[in-house]
Amino acid sequence: MRMPRRPPSTAPSDESIWTRIKEALLDMRTWTSMLYLLLMLPLGIVYFVTAVVGLSMSIGVSGGAIYSLITNHSNFQINGVPWLDHLLHTAPGLMLVALLGVLLFFVVLHIARAVGWLHGRIAEGLLVRL
Repeated sequence: MRMPRRPPSTAPSDESIWTRIKEALLDMRTWTSMLYLLLMLPLGIVYFVTAVVGLSMSIGVSGGAIYSLITNHSNFQINGVPWLDHLLHTAPGLMLVALLGVLLFFVVLHIARAVGWLHGRIAEGLLVRL
């Protein structure tokens, strides 16, 4: 997201340091910038966990299904649902699981794109617009 440049400070340079600090503390941009920085920790954790778990799950499911197809030994187990457990031990079922893993990979990529868009809107709202 393109961000416009912030206008330079209008404070005269001959003012004392305490006057400039007071003006900075009274400026709304200072507080919205601080709120943005405060939000970055929890949002960054959520972004990271979503990306790592989503990509790991999709690659793991696809890789596990392909490995099971190659070695003819399925390691997928689901207790309590016998028809699904049987399906995961057949070639068509494993191919379906591999395709679902690939689909999940692209879903995670779209989620990452949506997160980037949302993050851009948050940054624009807190850092640019007042």
